[in-house]
Amino acid sequence: MTVGLSEAPGLGKLLIETRLTVPNHQRDYSWNVDEVKELIDDVTQALESGSDVYFVGLMVFVGSTEQSTLIVLDGQQRLATTVIVLAAIRG
Repeated sequence: MTVGLSEAPGLGKLLIETRLTVPNHQRDYSWNVDEVKELIDDVTQALESGSDVYFVGLMVFVGSTEQSTLIVLDGQQRLATTVIVLAAIRG
């Protein structure tokens, strides 16, 4: 998937339409409760302000030889936390 800045997909679309892989050399998940709480508080504040858009942070991906697969180079902590929170909400 090749996208320009003006056509970058939202996180939901990215998670639904793309397989994401994290290389083994990336650090282990290390966010603590304070960092997770900060992300959730930021999203909550954006929702309460009526914002249609929330910038979750910079994430860098590179294409893979497999179609519809992206390799996560940066942003894996935010991405993993977001997926964990969405899974918890989904229950």
